[in-house]
Amino acid sequence: MRKLTVQLPKNPYEILIDKGILPKAGKLIGRVYEGKRAAVITDENVWNLYGQRLQESLDAAGMEYRTIVLPAGEATKQLGVFEYICETMAESGFLRSDLIIAFGGGVIGDVAGFAAATYMRGLPYVQIPTTLLAQVDSAVGGKTAINLKHGKNLLGAFWQPRLVITDPELLLTLPEREFAGGMAEVIKYAAIASPALFKRLEKYGGKSGAASHMEAIIHTCCSIKANIVAQDELDTGARMLLNFGHTFGHALEKSGNYEKYIHGEGVSLGMVMAAKLGEAMGFHDAEIAVRLINLLQSYALPV
Repeated sequence: MRKLTVQLPKNPYEILIDKGILPKAGKLIGRVYEGKRAAVITDENVWNLYGQRLQESLDAAGMEYRTIVLPAGEATKQLGVFEYICETMAESGFLRSDLIIAFGGGVIGDVAGFAAATYMRGLPYVQIPTTLLAQVDSAVGGKTAINLKHGKNLLGAFWQPRLVITDPELLLTLPEREFAGGMAEVIKYAAIASPALFKRLEKYGGKSGAASHMEAIIHTCCSIKANIVAQDELDTGARMLLNFGHTFGHALEKSGNYEKYIHGEGVSLGMVMAAKLGEAMGFHDAEIAVRLINLLQSYALPV
């Protein structure tokens, strides 16, 4: 098992990365949460594939839980769904001493995390990310949000999880497009902070070459993010590096009504736009954009 710690002064927590770790989730949660009641927030796809494994794990740990299964997709990150989560928890009598488990990709992590940050003014939560994008990026760092009609992630809060449990084995059922979208975030980390990872990704040449190295790739990306978040938890300085490609990318996502481009595709296009803008402004030479474009294309991303 690979372990990382997000070293925050008030809320440090571990990221655990290991193939086949999901059946141990209940036991691992018990190490950071003394209570026995949880709301599991997930989506239909994840629950159909892996719900039984998580249920068995929570049952073995003696945990009582209510499952809230939501539709899959970006449309779930909206006020109506957030209200439904909170009303369901209130109806079930959840208190501040209870736990939320975010079991899904970036959308579920964002909306479940926002519910954790705001329901009864905040309760603890655990992230169990199931997509590559969530495992390398969105499950770490405590950014939670939902979308408004005027733009992406405009309503949210910083709320750190108690624990992140990452099982790379769950990526085996990830659709090709979603895997590629996650690789956009991996390439982002390589571009902003790790020339060595960038070269490794170039050497792998695409998904088939990278597949056997995913655990190490996830660890490298999470290590970079953990270090940056520890320096700047609230995104006022160094953490802005993590937004490479996202300013353009979020605009592209919105322009396509969150349907034409998934998040990783928006980030991929946004990184190309940022690189070309940097070149036009004289910050770097043409080779930077060329290498970036070639790498993105090798992982089936739009440029």
